[in-house]
Amino acid sequence: MNDFDVANVSFGGDEAEFITDSPYVVLLSPPVLDSLADELGPLCARRCPDLKWVLGDFINRRAYGQIAMYEIPDFIPGRYRLDISQVRKVASRPPGSFLVDGPAMLAVDASKISLISRRLDWDTCQALLASRPDDSSIDREVVESMGGPFFAIVTADAELGLEFDGPGQYIMTPEALRRLE
Repeated sequence: MNDFDVANVSFGGDEAEFITDSPYVVLLSPPVLDSLADELGPLCARRCPDLKWVLGDFINRRAYGQIAMYEIPDFIPGRYRLDISQVRKVASRPPGSFLVDGPAMLAVDASKISLISRRLDWDTCQALLASRPDDSSIDREVVESMGGPFFAIVTADAELGLEFDGPGQYIMTPEALRRLE
């Protein structure tokens, strides 16, 4: 666990938690975040009143099928849990789908996408994924540099029998995120 007492890195199909101040969550693969960081960084670097429109336009123009934006129904800011069993593989690229081209996916507070795209590069994601579940020192360092656990990273494992099993196109069900008290 990190200093914010949120298990935001998941190993082996476990649920992951993160804090979000925005009703919009960006879903993507860590290498995609890394490759688009230069574009995502300045996108909403300051308070962005039209976050849904700005990110939606970016996704449609530049990253359709690579990044998805999920809107949390009846949103209340706080801590959310991502249930990886509610991430579904799809055959095509329907609206709301995202590409995973490695062993993990990210769920990111959309209002923090600029900060996260600057601090969570592919090397850092690999270090998080390579760390032991009982050693949260790398995660703690990353979270502290961001000012909070504003992202969740979950790993795929084909042996678990989940639809989220590695590279592919995915969509998240409405039940995938739930607020924790």
